[in-house]
Amino acid sequence: MNELNEIDKAILESIKTETEHLAGLSGNTDLSQKDFDFLQYYIQEKTGEALSLTTLKRIWRKEYQRLPHLSTLNMLSHIAFGVDWHTAKKQWLEEHAINNFSVVHTTPKNRNVFNSWYAKTLVVVACVVALLRYYNSNYSIGNTANIQFSAQTTNGHAIPNSVVFSYDVHDFRAKRFYIQQSWDPAKIVEISPNNKKQTDIYYEPGYHYAKLMADKKVLKEIPVHIKYNDWYVRFRYPDSELIQVREADLNSTGYLGLTDDYLRRFKPLAIKFQMGYMLSKDFNFQADEFQLEAAVKFDSSYAPACPMVNLLIKGNKDYAWITMGNKGCESNLSVRVSDTSINGKTNDLSKLGIDAFSWQKVHLKLSNGTFTLSINNNLVQESAYTKSLGDLKEIDLFFNGIGSIGDVRIGNDKGNAMITTK
Repeated sequence: MNELNEIDKAILESIKTETEHLAGLSGNTDLSQKDFDFLQYYIQEKTGEALSLTTLKRIWRKEYQRLPHLSTLNMLSHIAFGVDWHTAKKQWLEEHAINNFSVVHTTPKNRNVFNSWYAKTLVVVACVVALLRYYNSNYSIGNTANIQFSAQTTNGHAIPNSVVFSYDVHDFRAKRFYIQQSWDPAKIVEISPNNKKQTDIYYEPGYHYAKLMADKKVLKEIPVHIKYNDWYVRFRYPDSELIQVREADLNSTGYLGLTDDYLRRFKPLAIKFQMGYMLSKDFNFQADEFQLEAAVKFDSSYAPACPMVNLLIKGNKDYAWITMGNKGCESNLSVRVSDTSINGKTNDLSKLGIDAFSWQKVHLKLSNGTFTLSINNNLVQESAYTKSLGDLKEIDLFFNGIGSIGDVRIGNDKGNAMITTK
């Protein structure tokens, strides 16, 4: 935690205001418990990182004496303004330096008022200039045009898979350089600016975005597609630990799920976890012109109070994320397809409520800039979107407990099935 000053307070308030606006909570004087629950979910959806309700409430209710941890500030800054905390602070200082300096050029009605404003402005400008010099001397600078960054997998369509990163940062000056494997800040390794190669291991398939970073600044971001020949089934825990379910522990007769023997032996590493089924490959058709059918069901073992199943569709340009949940939990649900977002806090998503412990038939179709979602042959959501998802790269069905899938059909929007899984 860092010392708190008036500038930090002002920047943090602007970040909170913008985050509320993006989450659809703007206009609420005091956030309710449901608002905080949704805000926690919204932040995790956007960043892939979890922020505790206690921390959220302390920040939003101004119950702090010092700045929150830098990782928390970075998380909120990225949601609000797409940059880290230090960059957001620098941009804020630059903007307010210009606004304050413009006061000098106004025509005063009273010379004393003019002198007062002039003196105050000189002080503000001097402080801002000093702070900007500090930031420029302590943070990365240089030309990003000539920076090289690429990646090559080494183990085909298998897991684990080592990746060789090639990079060149000789035109950029920074204290430290890093490569971050994906959205997860825990998966980061420091690299030497004098080297050209760095290897790292991916323990999970998927369509990832690796970042080349100088201090906290992202220099380049590239896709790293870790492919897998079949369904990849795994458990994920809050500390990012992954446990793959081996083929011998999977039932594949009639549906895809855990064997009874595995369930008897299963001991979760934490109270909260996710179980996911992923296909990661080149599907060779557009995510904007496809449809998916699947049956999903929760197991009563280790079921949370609100069982939810998520459907994630990743293209090489954008993604779709649809959450369905047990009846009564509709407030926690959401639909996000590219640039269209609908959340259950501010919209009626009661039709997305399901009987989670019996088989539910889900059908999602994207075609001509429109998506439709049906559950048990009933249309529950239909909306338009404008930003293309691009080439289909990853499909993921994951549960906040133990679940099974069956009767999966994946094909184009004309109904031609490319993949069928019974």
